[in-house]
Amino acid sequence: MSTLEQLAAWKIRKWMPWGGSYPSKPATQESVARIESALKFKVPVDFVEFSRLVHNYGVWFGSIGEDYASHNHLLVLNEAFHQAEDSAIALPEHWVLINHGHDGDCDCFDITAGKDGEYPIYYVNVESPGAPQLLASTFKEYLVKLG
Repeated sequence: MSTLEQLAAWKIRKWMPWGGSYPSKPATQESVARIESALKFKVPVDFVEFSRLVHNYGVWFGSIGEDYASHNHLLVLNEAFHQAEDSAIALPEHWVLINHGHDGDCDCFDITAGKDGEYPIYYVNVESPGAPQLLASTFKEYLVKLG
């Protein structure tokens, strides 16, 4: 069993109680292409595979499947956070939101620092702006650090 598969099995169990509140479909070639075109970055391969392995990954991440109208879809979330009514709290375009809290907390790929389809993930807070904090250098590292 690969490291990603082990992480997936662990996350499925950990996130089970909240799985129904955050709908998410597994990624498809079409959904990934649509996201990549709209957000102008390459979705990490491990994120795509994780979405296929963990049916309830929407508990932590925006959906990258074909459920485009979902309130939890990556495109819907990024549109909301990039075009916030208050421009002081809008995320800059180079941050691709993958996880958000309801108190301004955002975990984002920094797509200006990507290499080989991987991007560092930073914590930023749109309600209390400060220096971004590096959380992980890759998506897989981020999964490990989630605990």
